[in-house]
Amino acid sequence: MTEAKFTKGSTMRHVLVMASSGSVGLAAMFLADFINIYFVSLLGEVETAAVGYAVTITFFNTSVSIGLSIAVGAVVSHAIGSRRRQRARKYVLNSLIYSIAVALFAVAALWPFLGDLLTLLGAKGRTHDVAMSFLKIAIPSMPLLVGAMAMSGVLRAVGDAKRGMMNTMAIAIVNAILDPIFIFALSMGVEGAAVAMVFARGIAFAVGAYSVFVTHGLRTQFDWTRFKLHSVPITRVALPAILTNAATPIGTGFVVAAISNFGDDAVKGFTIITRLAPLAFGPVFALSGSVGPILGQNLGAKLYDRIARAFSDSILVTFIYCISIASVLFLLQNSIASIFDAKGDAASLIHFYCTWIVFIFFFQATLFIANASFNNLGRPTYSTMFNMGRATIGTIPFVWLGTPYGPEGIVAATTLGASLFGVASFFVAKRHIRQLATGEAKPKHIPGGRRRGFPFPLWPFSRPK
Repeated sequence: MTEAKFTKGSTMRHVLVMASSGSVGLAAMFLADFINIYFVSLLGEVETAAVGYAVTITFFNTSVSIGLSIAVGAVVSHAIGSRRRQRARKYVLNSLIYSIAVALFAVAALWPFLGDLLTLLGAKGRTHDVAMSFLKIAIPSMPLLVGAMAMSGVLRAVGDAKRGMMNTMAIAIVNAILDPIFIFALSMGVEGAAVAMVFARGIAFAVGAYSVFVTHGLRTQFDWTRFKLHSVPITRVALPAILTNAATPIGTGFVVAAISNFGDDAVKGFTIITRLAPLAFGPVFALSGSVGPILGQNLGAKLYDRIARAFSDSILVTFIYCISIASVLFLLQNSIASIFDAKGDAASLIHFYCTWIVFIFFFQATLFIANASFNNLGRPTYSTMFNMGRATIGTIPFVWLGTPYGPEGIVAATTLGASLFGVASFFVAKRHIRQLATGEAKPKHIPGGRRRGFPFPLWPFSRPK
């Protein structure tokens, strides 16, 4: 079993290594969506808008998978940090089974309402039909994506950032190869993009399983009683983490519905920038998962000063990266619009985003880092509250304020709302970490311990022994 490598050495080095490797893996997953959008954009405006609506729903899959991978990483890294290696081994198997079970439930829950959700987002006529065809193929592959991301979380938790990156990179590589084959060579159109996505997720799942169970030998016998016991602490992290990440597609869905009033061209532009953002700012998104094992291992070892340093290092890396990549996007905005053959409202939205919005992305990004600290330092409900707040209070009234100014007004207003929640989460996270470091606050790890006013323990690692 891998040692608790994050409890010693430079925290900045650990942050940089985990962020860089994690960003490649996560950006690869977002690159898969970007590749899909690019090839689909060659089919026409209706197809691009249709996939834009569909991706808003499939992004829920991605959000659930990220939330579950955070939970997996949190419980495994904490066990490793506290030198409970056999317990960590059991958590690996049980958390993977738990994650796939949640994914199957999510697919069953979403399936009957796919058409209604598309209508709610504003899809109509042929655009609705094309989006529905895409979803009927893509949605059933959700368990494969969730399993692949969960195994990536395990690999990051044991400090194997390289292999954690490889299984998600497989998604982008396979998509890049299969998309043109299925979409154009086999004349499958949008359905071909969905089929390529399924193959990519399946291969990523296989790569992750080999790394976890063969390379690292993290195999153990399944025990139903132990699974039920472990599901308790896993749920305490997973439920808030899933709700935290699911808040993003909820807010995005509301924005898409508002932008759809300006036509398919505006939806196309918004689809492009929402796929461009996670690809360009991949390391920032990755930090929310990558910094978690660093915090978790040091918490397990009770090294609170290292937790504070890792958090500060993450914020500094985020700031430098955001400003740098924003400058690059500003210079490449004409090329981006040209690649996707964006015209009218689509082109205007891309230019507006690359000129103004990218330079204030850092304030939103602080929320990702704060969420990582909340999920791994015993306050997962904080991340849920901030993300749900951003998706509702930070989105709905701001959409109303921005609508009179067109798609650009909506994007600008919702960015402002998200930034306010990002800044607030930063100060709350700093305060909590400072209290841990000074002993003013202590995580509740007493077996069966509960906080008054809450129906469940906020601290996820209370039991089992």
